[in-house]
Amino acid sequence: MRVLILSCVFPPEPVTSAGTSADLAAGLVQRGHDVRVVAPMPTRPGSRVMAGYSRWFPQSEKHADGYEIVRLPVPFLPRRSLVGRSLEYAAFGTFSSLAAFFNRADIIYANTWPVLGGLGLPLIRCLRGIPFVLSVQDVHPEAATLTSGISPRGPLANLLRRTDGYVARRAQAIATICPAFTNLYRDDRGVPPERLHTVPNWMDADRVKPTSRENRLRSALGIPAETRVAMFAGNIGSTANVDSILDAASSIAGRADVRFVIAGDGSERQRLEALAAQRQLENVQFIHPLRNEDFNDVQGLADVMLLPTCAGGASASVPSKMIAYMLAGRPIIAAVEEASETAAVIRRADCGSIVQPADPLALGQAVLTMLDRPREALQKGAAGRLYAVEHFGRQQCVSRLADILESAAGANAHPTALASAP
Repeated sequence: MRVLILSCVFPPEPVTSAGTSADLAAGLVQRGHDVRVVAPMPTRPGSRVMAGYSRWFPQSEKHADGYEIVRLPVPFLPRRSLVGRSLEYAAFGTFSSLAAFFNRADIIYANTWPVLGGLGLPLIRCLRGIPFVLSVQDVHPEAATLTSGISPRGPLANLLRRTDGYVARRAQAIATICPAFTNLYRDDRGVPPERLHTVPNWMDADRVKPTSRENRLRSALGIPAETRVAMFAGNIGSTANVDSILDAASSIAGRADVRFVIAGDGSERQRLEALAAQRQLENVQFIHPLRNEDFNDVQGLADVMLLPTCAGGASASVPSKMIAYMLAGRPIIAAVEEASETAAVIRRADCGSIVQPADPLALGQAVLTMLDRPREALQKGAAGRLYAVEHFGRQQCVSRLADILESAAGANAHPTALASAP
């Protein structure tokens, strides 16, 4: 079959769902399908178009895995504000819908921005008869009410909720990344249960793997061998609540053998660096950029990984960095709601501990408790990797998502093709 993938992020952007779209494209090619990807020019994490790409003119390239990539212009670069993000989402939704309308496809897989990014899909299905499968990485307006000051039951939120439901009910199938999202689309958006599937995000366990604490970066970064590291690694954005890590570091500043490392970049990094300097937090260190080639060794420096969230945030979004933490073989301290899916995974895997999001003092104490129990920390880290390999592995997740697309398109995949799926 001819598959069109609309992906709002795509490699070389270091975003989890960019990698999953690429893995899906490669997996579908291996099954014998004709695959084309439509994506914007890469702009993350620097909020600018990467070198070698044009901001204003489309580009096409053939990937080594056998699929074509069509890159679209980006008139609006990523911005922190609600208006800025909305313009970016709407622009990609418009351009990608036009590209989809004039493409010959049997099925569309849409990993696109919430609400505004997928508005054209029902029209394409109506006029062209092309079914679409919607990938839900985040739920809006629920997530926006946590970060943008939108009233949860105000007129804007209600409009966004109705619009999202309109698009979702016209999808042939929906693949959400966690059971909580699946339940929400069934109960709140009115999507029939038989169209709903839960397929978690995944990472390649052969690429993200444990390394030694005494790796090549420790001395280069000036971290003594005896210093124990509590690390946050990933996007430092407005929903990450990295401020709580600074508060936790301040609360245990007397422990000279403990260092908090914040690795990565994002919209909040410069502000947090300035705040740490203003508060004279000598036990906090920033590492940026977090390069792909250094990723394993950076996480390998850690004795414990930190997963802070805003209050209520884990109910609207599942932090993808949790999978990377688990594959690194390090225990996790998560500041999340007890009822969240993130907390449920940590409990099932027995890979860490949970504290309340709004309690940085508890976060600091949990760090000390974990670091002072090194044998238990090693056990939890190993348990986390084992669970992640089993439940968030690339092979099984790509295969399941490909099955959903084939079923939605009405394709009859041969048993031999299914057996050789990636």
